[in-house]
Amino acid sequence: MAWRGATTLMVWRNGKLGFFGFLGLSLPSVLNWAAPAAIMLFAVPKLKPAPHLDRVQGKPGMMGVGVLFMARIITAVCLKNFLQLLAFFGMMLGMGCLHLWANYLQFGGKRRLNEDRVMDNLRQIDRVEWNRVLAFFGISFAIGGFRPFPAI
Repeated sequence: MAWRGATTLMVWRNGKLGFFGFLGLSLPSVLNWAAPAAIMLFAVPKLKPAPHLDRVQGKPGMMGVGVLFMARIITAVCLKNFLQLLAFFGMMLGMGCLHLWANYLQFGGKRRLNEDRVMDNLRQIDRVEWNRVLAFFGISFAIGGFRPFPAI
């Protein structure tokens, strides 16, 4: 799945297809999803698992993380389309905002002595699979090297 995203990024970055040009690919994408889903509908047994009755509650700040995640993607696309900046700048801006939000949650939780609110973002970053992140970064960086910066 990650490589499909990388190839989409390559096509978009090289200007082969604009952002709105990808909307024309929506119907074939839905069909490519629906055909295997229809086959699996008949192949997978119709067993129902026992319901999980425990109530699960999310940590404070989880909605902010979700909003900032979506804003990061939107920012990358908008900076590329409207300001002709590299999508990398939008992604890094979004990552910086996520880091600031995590620091806000961490320090706020320590002030209130609320351990549920404390999120050690550096420990979370330590758990990331760096080989995939660096592979994606390497692909993006290599593609950026094929294209010169626009004249300012």
